[in-house]
Amino acid sequence: TIHYLRVVFTSGSKQFVVGLARSLEQLGFVQRRKIYHSSRAWQLHLSTQESMALYKKMYTKENSQLCLQRKKVVFENYLALKD
Repeated sequence: TIHYLRVVFTSGSKQFVVGLARSLEQLGFVQRRKIYHSSRAWQLHLSTQESMALYKKMYTKENSQLCLQRKKVVFENYLALKD
């Protein structure tokens, strides 16, 4: 059983990740999130609820151009196993 789903955005640029977090927050997809830093990259982690909200927005017919097929499959597998 899968218990959670997490979307993680990773970049070598802190400015990009901070800007992405700010944009997602303004659009209502995420609450203020902590930006994580490893030795080589910056990351923004989304909760399961935030990930599902983003999935519903990105993978609708009107937004099909935003679709990353390999990522869509991960979401669909999560939804199938969750039920």
